[in-house]
Amino acid sequence: QAAVQAGQSAGHVAQQSARGREMFRIAINVGAGEKVTFQLTYQEFLVRRLGIYEHVISIRPEQIVPDMRIGVDLRESQGFSFLRVRDIRTSDLLTEQSTDELSTAVVSRVSPDHYTIVYSPTEQEQAAMSAQGIMGDFVVQYDVIHQQQIGFIQVSDDYFVHYFAPTGLPVMPKNVIFVIDVSGSMRYEKIRQTKEAMGVILDQLREVDFFNIVTFSERAMRWRSELQPVSQGRLMAAHSYVSEMDANGSMKGACSLPKSRVINVCFFSFNDFYTMKP
Repeated sequence: QAAVQAGQSAGHVAQQSARGREMFRIAINVGAGEKVTFQLTYQEFLVRRLGIYEHVISIRPEQIVPDMRIGVDLRESQGFSFLRVRDIRTSDLLTEQSTDELSTAVVSRVSPDHYTIVYSPTEQEQAAMSAQGIMGDFVVQYDVIHQQQIGFIQVSDDYFVHYFAPTGLPVMPKNVIFVIDVSGSMRYEKIRQTKEAMGVILDQLREVDFFNIVTFSERAMRWRSELQPVSQGRLMAAHSYVSEMDANGSMKGACSLPKSRVINVCFFSFNDFYTMKP
C-alpha cells in the first residue's frame, strides 16, 4: 500500500487452496513509464491417477492476449510411453470434458526422455472460445515406461522419491454405496450434474462389484434393501432410478442413514457442499 501511495512498482503474491486447486493471486502496482516481468517459481508433485500423470496450467486472463505463448518442457529419465495434449478443459466435471486432443499445440520429441510443447493461440482462436478469451486449463497427460516391478528411485541432493506402480495386478471387487443429497438445495444445476456423474460411475462398475443407492433429505431412503450384485438389468434399473430423482426435500430435522452390516464399503457422497468426481 505504501508503494501504491508513492507511485512505485510493487507486487504481492497470495496463495490459497480451493477444492484441490492451488490458486495464486498477484496484485501489482506499476510505476509510471515502467515495465515489469513476473516470474513465478513453484514446485508441484504430480500424482499418477489411473495410469496417467497430468500437468495442468490454468489459463484465465479474462481478456484477449495479443501475444500468448505457453511452453512446457517435460523430462522423464524413464522415458515416455505416451504423451498427449487435451483440448482446453473448461469444466472439472468428467461428463463435460472433451477427449479430443488440442490440434494447435506443437509437440516436439527432443529425445526418448525429453518433450517440448508450445501453445500459441491467435487472437481469433482466443475470441472463438469466449468474449474473455481462453477461460480454462491447458492439460498435458503422459505416462512413463515401467520396466522394473520394484519401481524407480529418483535422487536429488539429499532427498529421494521411490515411484512404485506395479502393473498387471487384478482389480479388487468393491462394495459401493452412493449417498445422494436430494434436498431442495440440490435443485437445478447441482442435481443435473449429480445425475450425469452417477451415469458415468454406474457404467464403470464390474460384475464382481456390489452396489446400492441411498438418497436423503428429511429422511434417508434406500434404492434396495441390500447391496446388489452388478448385472446389466440392475444397472438399467439404477440408471432409471437416478434419472427420476427430484431435489425438492428439506434438510430440517435429523437425518440418519440406514444401518449396514457390510464392511470395506466405498462411499460416494453427492451433496451441496462438495460433489465427488468419478
